[in-house]
Amino acid sequence: MKPAMRTLLAINVVLTLAACSSRTRQGPMSNPNLITEAEIQAEMQAGISNLYDLIQRTHPRWLQGRSDRSLNLETTILAYHNQQPIGSVESLRTFVLANVRSIRYLDAAQAGQLPGTGGRHVEAAIVISTR
Repeated sequence: MKPAMRTLLAINVVLTLAACSSRTRQGPMSNPNLITEAEIQAEMQAGISNLYDLIQRTHPRWLQGRSDRSLNLETTILAYHNQQPIGSVESLRTFVLANVRSIRYLDAAQAGQLPGTGGRHVEAAIVISTR
């Protein structure tokens, strides 16, 4: 085997082992559309006090709307508390973390199934579950 091929093979082996070991250290893949109670508690201990700041720190893409897709309807991301609409993502700034069990992100197809969209073009929804 040529030296260049040996070097490429060695690099490939090292990269493969590094990828496998880092995945093992991180544990199982987490759900990118869910923030668990344990994650909420950890962020509270780090000084985060409201839902908006928690989401901004851990899942900022949840708060980022894309451009409007309809000429007649505003595109929005809605916030829900136990399946009831509470407003836009700005309403999350006043929502304290104390009794929150989990936070889920729903895409447009899932969010469109929730009540209270009021004829708006809903891009996504953030659903808060409490105790």
